[in-house]
Amino acid sequence: MSPKKNEVKKIMDISEIISDAIKYPLSDWEKILMLGVIIVISSISSLVSDLGVKNGILLTTLGIVGILVGLLVEGYMFRIVRSSLSGISELPNFDEQFGMFKDGLKVVVAEIIYALPAILIFIISVAIAAITTLGTAGITELSNSAVMLGILVGAGIGGVIALLYMLIILPIMAVAIANMALNDEFAAAFRFHEILEKIREIGWGNLLIWYIVMIVLLIILTLLGGIISGAFSLLHPFIGSMILYLLIMPYINMFLSRSVALACET
Repeated sequence: MSPKKNEVKKIMDISEIISDAIKYPLSDWEKILMLGVIIVISSISSLVSDLGVKNGILLTTLGIVGILVGLLVEGYMFRIVRSSLSGISELPNFDEQFGMFKDGLKVVVAEIIYALPAILIFIISVAIAAITTLGTAGITELSNSAVMLGILVGAGIGGVIALLYMLIILPIMAVAIANMALNDEFAAAFRFHEILEKIREIGWGNLLIWYIVMIVLLIILTLLGGIISGAFSLLHPFIGSMILYLLIMPYINMFLSRSVALACET
């Protein structure tokens, strides 16, 4: 087979992955709604705010509850990756919630560790900008606006570098999470020899094509979701938010998780 035909086959495989992932959530609307309910609870602070509640203590408390419940969302997405890697085509159940919570916590910790360089780049850039701005003249000679401008410039530069880092690391992090799901072991997310070997099996070109296609599709799905929820928001912001959290976000999360698993399975 010529290189050109081989490349066509690779692109067709990625097309099949995307097609499967798009249809996958629609196989069980009940589970979409179940995940949607969890997402609604994880976003309860925002929903209560949409209803006009301004109590800071209440909103903060609900926000903390939302973060904890949000780990169940991450855990279910991880469960989709794990079941898909095992060759299961049905959406997983919502049983063993404590195990799902622990899986979600492991995923979040792994993601934070991978994102840590970006966080440090941003913080260091802001700190250097602030020190440099204050160092160019005495602090009494600088206006608050000048100091803020210097910090904003540093934040902008740091933000761009951090964004570039995240764009590069995200597909590798996806393979790392899949490796953790495959081995059912947190440390597997950082066994870089296994992760790089898996990427070589997938093909760096295939991974890049999949990643670009996924970015485009996620942008399209997000825009469509925004339009739909925005239309319902004309009736009331709360209704628009409910449509977003109850239907649109669960679908996107399921689609993304299935796509990651199938990409790493090839």
